[in-house]
Amino acid sequence: MVNVKGQTFKPGDVVPLDGRGFADCRFEGCQFVYEGRAVTFMNCTFAECKLRLGPPLAMSIEALRWIGFDFVARKPTEIKMIN
Repeated sequence: MVNVKGQTFKPGDVVPLDGRGFADCRFEGCQFVYEGRAVTFMNCTFAECKLRLGPPLAMSIEALRWIGFDFVARKPTEIKMIN
Protein backbone atom coordinates (compact mmCIF):
# COMPACT_ATOMS: atom_id res chain seq x y z
CA MET A 1 0.00 0.00 0.00
CA VAL A 2 1.25 3.50 -0.88
CA ASN A 3 1.08 5.87 2.12
CA VAL A 4 0.19 9.53 1.65
CA LYS A 5 0.55 11.84 4.66
CA GLY A 6 -0.27 15.48 5.33
CA GLN A 7 -1.22 16.51 1.80
CA THR A 8 -4.00 18.86 0.69
CA PHE A 9 -5.93 18.05 -2.48
CA LYS A 10 -7.88 20.88 -4.13
CA PRO A 11 -10.30 21.42 -7.04
CA GLY A 12 -8.80 20.09 -10.24
CA ASP A 13 -6.83 17.38 -8.43
CA VAL A 14 -7.67 13.80 -9.43
CA VAL A 15 -6.90 11.47 -6.55
CA PRO A 16 -6.61 7.71 -7.22
CA LEU A 17 -7.69 5.80 -4.12
CA ASP A 18 -6.88 2.17 -4.90
CA GLY A 19 -3.99 0.74 -2.91
CA ARG A 20 -3.39 3.93 -0.93
CA GLY A 21 -3.53 4.87 2.73
CA PHE A 22 -4.17 8.54 3.53
CA ALA A 23 -3.29 10.08 6.91
CA ASP A 24 -3.76 13.68 8.04
CA CYS A 25 -4.83 14.78 4.55
CA ARG A 26 -7.35 17.42 3.44
CA PHE A 27 -9.61 16.82 0.46
CA GLU A 28 -11.26 20.03 -0.78
CA GLY A 29 -13.29 19.79 -3.98
CA CYS A 30 -11.08 17.15 -5.56
CA GLN A 31 -12.20 14.15 -7.60
CA PHE A 32 -11.61 10.65 -6.24
CA VAL A 33 -11.14 7.73 -8.65
CA TYR A 34 -11.93 4.34 -7.13
CA GLU A 35 -11.86 0.90 -8.77
CA GLY A 36 -12.47 -1.30 -5.73
CA ARG A 37 -9.09 -2.09 -4.16
CA ALA A 38 -8.21 -1.42 -0.52
CA VAL A 39 -8.00 2.20 0.66
CA THR A 40 -7.71 3.69 4.15
CA PHE A 41 -8.26 7.15 5.62
CA MET A 42 -7.00 8.20 9.05
CA ASN A 43 -7.62 11.66 10.51
CA CYS A 44 -8.56 13.18 7.12
CA THR A 45 -11.06 15.95 6.33
CA PHE A 46 -13.39 16.10 3.31
CA ALA A 47 -15.28 18.98 1.67
CA GLU A 48 -17.26 18.94 -1.59
CA CYS A 49 -15.39 16.05 -3.22
CA LYS A 50 -16.64 13.96 -6.14
CA LEU A 51 -16.28 10.22 -6.68
CA ARG A 52 -15.70 8.56 -10.04
CA LEU A 53 -16.04 4.78 -10.00
CA GLY A 54 -14.00 2.55 -12.27
CA PRO A 55 -15.83 0.20 -14.68
CA PRO A 56 -16.03 -2.86 -12.36
CA LEU A 57 -17.69 -0.91 -9.53
CA ALA A 58 -19.91 1.15 -11.82
CA MET A 59 -21.19 -2.04 -13.48
CA SER A 60 -21.80 -3.66 -10.08
CA ILE A 61 -23.85 -0.70 -8.88
CA GLU A 62 -25.82 -0.63 -12.13
CA ALA A 63 -26.59 -4.35 -11.77
CA LEU A 64 -27.84 -3.78 -8.20
CA ARG A 65 -30.08 -0.96 -9.46
CA TRP A 66 -31.57 -3.33 -12.05
CA ILE A 67 -32.69 -5.64 -9.24
CA GLY A 68 -34.19 -2.83 -7.18
CA PHE A 69 -31.47 -1.33 -4.99
CA ASP A 70 -30.71 2.39 -4.95
CA PHE A 71 -27.72 4.25 -3.55
CA VAL A 72 -27.49 7.66 -1.90
CA ALA A 73 -24.06 9.22 -1.31
CA ARG A 74 -24.13 11.75 1.49
CA LYS A 75 -20.36 12.14 1.94
CA PRO A 76 -17.39 10.89 -0.08
CA THR A 77 -16.82 8.24 2.58
CA GLU A 78 -20.46 7.16 2.96
CA ILE A 79 -22.66 5.26 0.54
CA LYS A 80 -25.98 4.08 1.87
CA MET A 81 -27.84 1.26 0.16
CA ILE A 82 -31.62 1.66 0.15
CA ASN A 83 -33.99 -1.15 -0.73
